Amino acid sequence: MKIAAVILNWNRAELTEAAAQSVMSDVSQVYLVDNGSVAEQIERLTTFAEKHGMTLIRNGVNLGYAAGNNRAIDAAVRGGYDGILVMNNDAAAELGAVPALAGHLESESRLGVVQPTVVSAATGRVLHTRCSLDIRKGTAAWVDHGRDIEEIDGDPKPTGYVSGEAFLAKAEVFAQAGDFDERYDLYFEDVEWSLRVRDAGWRLATVPHAVFTHVVSASVPSLTGIYQRARNRMFFLRFGLGATRLAAARLSARRQLLLVGSLLRRGHVWLAVRGVVAGWTAGLIRAR
Repeated sequence: MKIAAVILNWNRAELTEAAAQSVMSDVSQVYLVDNGSVAEQIERLTTFAEKHGMTLIRNGVNLGYAAGNNRAIDAAVRGGYDGILVMNNDAAAELGAVPALAGHLESESRLGVVQPTVVSAATGRVLHTRCSLDIRKGTAAWVDHGRDIEEIDGDPKPTGYVSGEAFLAKAEVFAQAGDFDERYDLYFEDVEWSLRVRDAGWRLATVPHAVFTHVVSASVPSLTGIYQRARNRMFFLRFGLGATRLAAARLSARRQLLLVGSLLRRGHVWLAVRGVVAGWTAGLIRAR
């Protein structure tokens, strides 16, 4: 399988380089995408890309996760690659992970996308093997979170959606189901895309013995992350699942109230109001 890797960067060139080095021997090309980093970062990434024969795409501004990745995904599809490996710049493939993903992806004609087991780079504990998606409730969650890697069954299994941390897709899946929906910017774009892939007749699977590590975000939550999660969950309910505003509000209310309560108990009043409440409201009122 002729594979192109896609890695998005925004002012974290050192992580992006490590991510690229972890997969470059197992792929045919690496597309590095810079989302409007400062000049020093772009210069560093340009030197790195030239040294290793990688393609650097400069977006000029921060387009967000979905739109930023789409620029390179489109270039890879046009480039005639068979498979496209999308991965976070703070993720890294362990030895043999990419060949294991590619081998299973090629084993079945209607298998469109595979993902690895993702473990915490800090603790070595599993972040997820599979990902569950409950269409009726509109909920998405990680499976096997917190378990020891030695406890995981290594046989490939179906997954409800694939996480944007790392997945390998056949190029024809993107050609048929489309790219990430750029309204999402960050969070839930992978869930919504997975649903479109499934609706197009493709299957999704996890390959547990293929392992990627991931640098988990800091324990203090960020305003941007909380806002995006709250807003994009509403986007997914309304635009991905086709729920009415009233149904989306009802489905999401309990989870959002629990998050608000948790933030308030920890003294994060600003995050509760400007993150959860503002994000939930924005997702509710946006027309399209």
